[in-house]
Amino acid sequence: MKHLEKLIGPALEAVEQYLSDNRKKVAKEYDGYAASFGASMRTSGLLPTLAFYSDYHKDKNKPRRNHLLLALFHVVKQLNEAAAKSAEDKLLETAVRLNDKERKKLERDLLNASIAIKLALRNFEQ
Repeated sequence: MKHLEKLIGPALEAVEQYLSDNRKKVAKEYDGYAASFGASMRTSGLLPTLAFYSDYHKDKNKPRRNHLLLALFHVVKQLNEAAAKSAEDKLLETAVRLNDKERKKLERDLLNASIAIKLALRNFEQ
């Protein structure tokens, strides 16, 4: 089974748990957040992207970039041993504590997870 195929199931779970409402609908903003995540990682790097997406201060009743990070973290834990073992519940804090080799692997895994999330989002009504 290809690497990305293994992530589709966890991505569907993550979208349902972190990005959808009770009626299985996903706010259209999450599609945009997911689409720009990979590009941001490529242009800005891992830590700046995670810092930008960590918008914990926003209104909890509106779509937040942070919810995408929660969904990505859920998927990445399936691939990344360092992330799975982390005691942190926030992706930025986890990434900061990793060494360079582990951080590079996390970056690759996050790019794959973001693709899986983008594909999973297509299965939910907006």
